[in-house]
Formats: sequence, structure tokens, C-alpha cells
Amino acid sequence: MYNRENLPEANVWSPKCLPAHLSLLLLRAIVALPDPCIRAAGSFLGFIAFHLLKKRVFITRRNLEICYPELSGEECEKLVRKHFHSVGMGIMETGMAWFWSRERFRKHIVIDEESLKNIEEAKKSGKGTIVLTAHFMHLEIMARAYGEIYPGVGVYKPNRNPVFEQAQIVGRTWENIGLVTNHDIKGMIKALREGHSLWYAGDQDYRTKSRVFVPFYGFKCLTVTGITTLCKVKNAQAVLSYTIRDDKTFTYHLYATAALPEFPSTPEEDCARYNRLIEEAIRKAPEQYMWLHKRFATRPDPSMKNVYDADYRPGTDE
Repeated sequence: MYNRENLPEANVWSPKCLPAHLSLLLLRAIVALPDPCIRAAGSFLGFIAFHLLKKRVFITRRNLEICYPELSGEECEKLVRKHFHSVGMGIMETGMAWFWSRERFRKHIVIDEESLKNIEEAKKSGKGTIVLTAHFMHLEIMARAYGEIYPGVGVYKPNRNPVFEQAQIVGRTWENIGLVTNHDIKGMIKALREGHSLWYAGDQDYRTKSRVFVPFYGFKCLTVTGITTLCKVKNAQAVLSYTIRDDKTFTYHLYATAALPEFPSTPEEDCARYNRLIEEAIRKAPEQYMWLHKRFATRPDPSMKNVYDADYRPGTDE
């Protein structure tokens, strides 16, 4: 397990790491500015990303066409643009979660009494808690906000750049215990057996053999079965938690459920239930979810057409 006291060994001061150091310094400087400046910077980055990252714009548009077929072309395009605003804000939100003081961070977090009660009860239970969540653009905000109440262990994908690798470990363990890699199943199980909370976001197309194809927005997609393995740990419980940004007040509402009684079941049922839960959360603010990932890249049948081909038409094979 990695944390602030146990970082992976790496030469972070080689000349090739200079751009990474400068980018982090710039991000830290921007999020130290007043809120309106941060929001303006996020909007500007989103605008630039929309006009430069044409491939990601196409992927986002295709994902939304699949998941929201009821939208007209104009409505879909508006949602794509709103999503890229969230992409820009996501960079700012990472800096906010990593660099803000506790006092400033807490001013931007809203949690209702029921969610607070649910988190505190999960903590008091002494059971390992699998915190099911999704890749919203402000996932870093959620992890820190939840960790302030119930510190836990995060599951993460290591970064090839040693500077960003150490930065994300330090930033993500501001209020939490540590991080384990997404391949360290033993580390995840150990964390649960010790009664910690464990963040789990299995909503990406991870190329793994431990998978099933179950509906997400009615479209069968690859979903990893790690949730069933983890829920089978003795005395472990699963909850759902996520944040939604309120653009009017620049606050983040932290939602958390009580323990979900249905887990564990079969891998297919667990993964289908997980997809339904996060879909309900995403529908509250679809523009804030990470649509620029190829969520539907792996098909149930290799002979099926790639949904990200330019000539693919959503709804033709599902």
C-alpha cells in the first residue's frame, strides 16, 4: 500500500520530469486563486479541450448517442459541450482536492443528514466497506470528502510519469489511509478485512478476463467482476457514494447510501446491479460523468461492429 510515508521509488528530479513539475505548480497556483478565477480557468480549459481534442469529442458524442438516443442532434451537441466544461473543471477539481486546506475544502462540500448518518454508521460497524462509485469528473472531490468522515483505501491505476504518480498518491491520501493498484486484489481484501473503506469504480472498459457483459444504459458492455470477489470478504458490506456539482453555488453534494443488502450475488447480477446504481446517479447530472472514455469498446461478440467506427449507427445491433 502506498501513502505519503511510503511512496514508490523513482527519480522525480530528472530533466524529463520538469514539465510535470511545472504543470503541477501551475495547477497549485490556479486553485489558490479566488473561486471565480478557478471556475473561469476550468471553463477556458474545457473550451480549449473541446476544440483541440477532436477524437475525444467524437467518443463523447458517440457514447451520448448510445446512452441518450431520445436526444435530438442539437440537444446531444449541447450536452457534449457541457461535458467538456466539466472536463476542464475536472482538472481544477483535482487541484482543489489535492491542494486545498481543510477549511477551504469543507466550505464547498454539502452533505445531507441521511448521507452523513449512513457514512458514520458504516464506519461504526467495524466492517470493511466497499464504496461503489463512478468516474465523475470530480471523483477526487468525492474521495477526499468521504475520507474526511470515513478514511479508507483507494484503488488506482499507476501513472507512468513518476512525478504525477507521486503527486496522485500524496494528493489522494490527504484524508485517506493509502492506495493499492487496480491489480492488487490481495491488498484490497486486506484493507476490507482490517475494517477500512475501499473505493471501487469499475465503470471502465478494463481489458481483463474477469468480466461479464451486462447492460449499462440498456447497452451490454464489459463490466469487471471484482465487485463480487470483494463483497465475499467476510463481514464486508457495499454502499454507493458519489458527488454532484452545483454550478450555481460552486458546491459539491456528497451522497451516500446505507449498506446495500443485495450484495454479493452472482457476478452477472452484482455487475448489472452496480451498473443500474451508477446509471441512476449519472442521470442526475450526465454532463459531469466521464464520457470521453471508450466505455463500449469491447463487444460481447468479436464479430460485432466497433461502436466507435465512423459509420456505426447506434441502435443497429442492440
